[in-house]
Amino acid sequence: MEDSARCNSVLAPEEREQTARFLFDVDRDAYRVAHALRRMALSTFEPAVPPQMWAFRTTSDGRPEIDPVAGLPLLRFNISHTRGLVACVVVRGIDCGIDVESIGRFRDLGHLAPSILAPSELTRWTALPQDDRPFLLSRYWTIKEAYAKALGLGMSLPFEQTAFEWRAGDLHLAGGVGEWQFDSWLPAANYVAALALRTDTPVRVTRSLCLPDPYAQELIRHDTHSYSR
Repeated sequence: MEDSARCNSVLAPEEREQTARFLFDVDRDAYRVAHALRRMALSTFEPAVPPQMWAFRTTSDGRPEIDPVAGLPLLRFNISHTRGLVACVVVRGIDCGIDVESIGRFRDLGHLAPSILAPSELTRWTALPQDDRPFLLSRYWTIKEAYAKALGLGMSLPFEQTAFEWRAGDLHLAGGVGEWQFDSWLPAANYVAALALRTDTPVRVTRSLCLPDPYAQELIRHDTHSYSR
């Protein structure tokens, strides 16, 4: 209840109204936390702007962004949520996309693999034992979804024509020229997350598994790690 009240306190009136429209508590919670997390995370980058003061607009391709008319700092962000987990990425000046999914959801989606996986990926997926396939399918889905969101394409990206590969432990777009940085990790038991950043210069990424203090100077509170490529 404390976290729910904290999230509600930073939402705009229209976001609270949208939260109330959901039929199920789990969907209300996911929407509430995802949109509050977006505001709190933005304010960790710009502490002078209280979380409730951020204003947004939707582009012609459906991507939300900070409304420049409001005179606010032009950060880039993306959010994702599934039942039980939400995620948000905030960056300066580059395209970004993030996706999070429950691995268990993909146990019943194997029939969709040919429309999700490129031929090389499908070969790798088919060679796995049945019990290992949901995890790999979820990893491919989330990285392609994050990539599509960073591009602003959404579901119009042809997943089956977009191939990813792991080389030396790093994730790459097959045939890519290095203008993207990708990551895929397990943020919690039975969940997979993926991040796509459009950059040809390695970006230091810091992860946090918590709701940030909306008035804090830094995002990190606990259970975190950072890395640089």
